[in-house]
Amino acid sequence: MDVLVYLAERAGDAVTLEEFLNRFWRGSVSSPNAVHKCIAELRHALHDDPQDARYIGTVPKRGYRLVAPTMPVQRIEGSPSNGKALGNGDKFNGEDLPSLGPDHIRNPRVTVTAQRGSRHWWIAATAGLVFALGGTYIFLSTHVVEANIVSASGRSAVVLPVDASLSSTDRHRAEAIHAKFINAFETSTGLAIHPERRIRWFDGTTNAARSWNTDYAVRIDLTNSNDQSRALLAIVPADSADVEHHEEFHSPSAESSNFVETLASHAAEDLAVLLDRGKVAQMREWGTSNVDAYRHAREGDEFQRIQTVESLQRAEGMFRQALDVDPKFPYAYRSLAAVYWAIAQTPSDN
Repeated sequence: MDVLVYLAERAGDAVTLEEFLNRFWRGSVSSPNAVHKCIAELRHALHDDPQDARYIGTVPKRGYRLVAPTMPVQRIEGSPSNGKALGNGDKFNGEDLPSLGPDHIRNPRVTVTAQRGSRHWWIAATAGLVFALGGTYIFLSTHVVEANIVSASGRSAVVLPVDASLSSTDRHRAEAIHAKFINAFETSTGLAIHPERRIRWFDGTTNAARSWNTDYAVRIDLTNSNDQSRALLAIVPADSADVEHHEEFHSPSAESSNFVETLASHAAEDLAVLLDRGKVAQMREWGTSNVDAYRHAREGDEFQRIQTVESLQRAEGMFRQALDVDPKFPYAYRSLAAVYWAIAQTPSDN
């Protein structure tokens, strides 16, 4: 509401992203993504289409401005700007106030009277209201979606809900994975998570991030076949220039408990990397777009720094795993060569 009032005070003028951040976020947030999300919420509440804006227009590469016509409004209750209480015969915004009794004059307010309609009119109106409420209930029960929003350093991701078309058994297990994923993310990364509801369904994972005004959308699909549990993990960005991640997991159905734990922990670690701008930049610098290859290489770096034979051998294993998932990962090749050289220089019978 503060942002909307500020836009109204500057109606017609472009308000830059820096102005918004300095005025309302006071240095606590440096990313303009916070402003974009706030404007998206206002547009959603006003049913405003950014492509054909009636209220809030976008000023490319600068910010936003209010395009709707505005006018100052005086409040009816209390004293108007001239300090005189409103009473019988007074005008408000150029219009005569209705004749009011003494009780109303002491606490002036505009009253609206309606003529009584016929009994049939009321029956029709009541029936229409019942149908409207019933239709609204049906619409909301089928279109309200609740998801979890994960945010960190000005970036965010929506963890999409379980597919409603799954069988009862698969849906129960998928919901268990979903809950464990959220728990794993909170405990292993410490990043902020909050549920959010929208009266909107997403059009596939590709467009879901844009629909929820987040940087990424996360979806986990689960199926069972031939005593095997199979899960597909998709972490899809709103911006095609960002890193996209897909992965498939398999496990015997009898080991479903460990499978769920492993999948949830793995997905949380992958998303934590993608929400960190510094790590994404390092991925590009090292020459990979594979999140798992990058994570293995970082673990290899940690072991390589210790410089004992045992730690160097563990580093070798990490870099080999990185190359298994991304055979064209240049940093992993360079690091593996450095590990072999360090092993060769270490006195050992091995």
